[in-house]
Amino acid sequence: MPRGQAPSHARPGQLSGYLEALARAVFQGGISWQAVEAKWPDIRQAFDDLEPRRVADLDAEHGGFRRYLRSHGSFEATVADLKRQFRFLGDTGSYYFLSVVGEEVPSHDEWSASRSRASRAS
Repeated sequence: MPRGQAPSHARPGQLSGYLEALARAVFQGGISWQAVEAKWPDIRQAFDDLEPRRVADLDAEHGGFRRYLRSHGSFEATVADLKRQFRFLGDTGSYYFLSVVGEEVPSHDEWSASRSRASRAS
């Protein structure tokens, strides 16, 4: 994998797949993807193979985790709710998580530009 490039897309079939992609996005916030990939077996073991208890409430409430992700109406609203639901997930982690699990996201250039505009406005 080229330096700095995010992992390829995944099609989670179960809650554990979404949780794994979400956890990878959280860890990427402070560590390179290469380091996360290299340490992932130990991370999975430390988190009891990422048992999906946290995402189970959202899955049950929306009839599936993919439906939860698509229930917000826009990328921005989805990111805002992910950050509210999963405390250590930020803008970048949310963007990469949604991209990796195959959700529609803005192009990287468009997303970066909108973040730059938002930071200048605040």
